[in-house]
Amino acid sequence: KYTNELLKKKNVVGVGIGRKIKGGEATGELCIRVYVEKKKVKSQLKTKDLVKKEVGGIKTDVIETGKIRFQPHSFFSIAH
Repeated sequence: KYTNELLKKKNVVGVGIGRKIKGGEATGELCIRVYVEKKKVKSQLKTKDLVKKEVGGIKTDVIETGKIRFQPHSFFSIAH
């Protein structure tokens, strides 16, 4: 429901559902995971590009992924 809204934000590269991570440990709490190329401080982002702490009453967790590069598929065939 909120995926398209979140993907429009600058720096967001993906959205998913998972367990919230705090201090490197999973908390067990379900959340909306928002994957960003690089975490930035609030002052580096426009208001429209900030990820809220909650979306639709569900907590968010912003996770830095680094640059995502798509690799072309290598297709091959194995004959029997």
